[in-house]
Parts: sequence; C-alpha cells; structure tokens
Amino acid sequence: MTRIEESIKATNQRIDDTNKRIDDTNQRLDVLRDDINQRLEAGFDRQTNLLITVMGLLATAMGVMVSVVVWFARQERPVSKKHYDKLLQQDKALGEQFDDLEKELENRTRRSTQQERLNDELAQKLRELEAEIAALKRPAT
Repeated sequence: MTRIEESIKATNQRIDDTNKRIDDTNQRLDVLRDDINQRLEAGFDRQTNLLITVMGLLATAMGVMVSVVVWFARQERPVSKKHYDKLLQQDKALGEQFDDLEKELENRTRRSTQQERLNDELAQKLRELEAEIAALKRPAT
C-alpha cells in the first residue's frame, strides 16, 4: 500500500510540476502577446500619424493654392466702360476682317476650281484639234 501511495504522490507531484510549467508557459505567452500588441499599436500609431501628417500637408498645399489664386484674382483691375467698349469694337472689327478673309478664300477657291475646269476643257479641245490636224496630215488612201 505504501508503494501505491508513494506512486500516487509521485504522479501527483509530476502533475503539479507539469501544471506549474504550463502556467509559466502561459505567463510567458501573455508577456509575448502584450509585447506584440504594444509593438503593433506603436506601428499603427506611426502609420496613422504619418497618414494624418500627409493629409494635413496636402490640405495646407491646397489652401495655399487657393489663396494664391484668390490673390491673383484680386490683382485684376475692373475694366472701365470706355475700355470695354473699345475692346468690343476691336473684337467686332477683327470678326469682320475674319469674315472678309473667309469670303476671299471662298472666292479664290471657286476661281481656282473654275480655272481648273477651263484648263481641262482647253486641254480637251487642244487634244481634239491635234487629232484633227494629225488626221488631215495623213495621206488619203
């Protein structure tokens, strides 16, 4: 009986030792898990901070661009009525010149096509006359 009791005590001691090792391993795993989580959070925080910084820089750059455009727009002076009327007259004159040039181009194009047609007709008549002359020069048989 004492042997069995000693055997049971030894088995219980081994079970206790194993449980102790399991608890130690679990504690180490908890420490590792906490360390990994802290590192991930720190990395996430760095990435988030970098992203927020970049977005802030973009917003600032866009604000600067808008400010520059507004500044340039304010530098424009309003045109006086006289100056505006003068610009309208110049625009109208340029439009009329453009229309005149278009008409001249159309006339020249029309004349050139008429000239080509006349040249073709004259060339045809010339060939006919040359054929008649050649026929007259041939001796009659």
